[in-house]
Amino acid sequence: MHCEPNLLVLFLVIIGAYFALINSVPRPYEVDGCTNDNSYDYYNLALFYNNKSNYLKKYSTSFRSNSWTINGLWPSRATTQATYPCNCNSSLSTDTSLISNVSNLYWSPELQIHSYKKYGTCTNMTAFDYVLTTVSLYALYSPRPVLKKDRPYDYDELVYLFCSSIDVERNHDCMTLGCVYIDNRQYLSEIGLCLSKQFQFRPCPIISVRDEIDNCKKTDIYI
Repeated sequence: MHCEPNLLVLFLVIIGAYFALINSVPRPYEVDGCTNDNSYDYYNLALFYNNKSNYLKKYSTSFRSNSWTINGLWPSRATTQATYPCNCNSSLSTDTSLISNVSNLYWSPELQIHSYKKYGTCTNMTAFDYVLTTVSLYALYSPRPVLKKDRPYDYDELVYLFCSSIDVERNHDCMTLGCVYIDNRQYLSEIGLCLSKQFQFRPCPIISVRDEIDNCKKTDIYI
């Protein structure tokens, strides 16, 4: 009977050591779902909308108001597992200077480097090819509908208008929308266009690991 407290202490020490060991082992992915496994199913072309949300101010203030600018081209997974490939090869060069005069018009230099390091290194592209491909897709696919600022839009209405403006037959699920909230209103801040590995439109998965690009409520979205 006198040994029971000592056995309990020993048991607690063993359990504590076990969990300490588990927590010290590197995880295959970060809390946000980032993994350095470069497998992916499609691309997400993420574009900022530079409007009242001022989402771009943390990167640049030189972009024209009410215009689309580039966040990045993200390799993504169409699975129920909330993970995505990132930071796959830190040894790759991030030099994009040969096309910076063009790319800087639509994509802040800081984001170009960040996007290639985090996402582009998982695509088997060089930094030059990654930036050139992303800017080319932006020129081809950035939405061009004329929208009114003094009225709210429904989620499905905006997706239809955006997809139709770039001649997408699949005009109901080619992209997801991200919003920010200012003065009790939600404003469009970003879109995510879903592209196949051949850079053709494909359905956006229902489950997305990047909730910030699918967080708009279904009604009352302002531009």
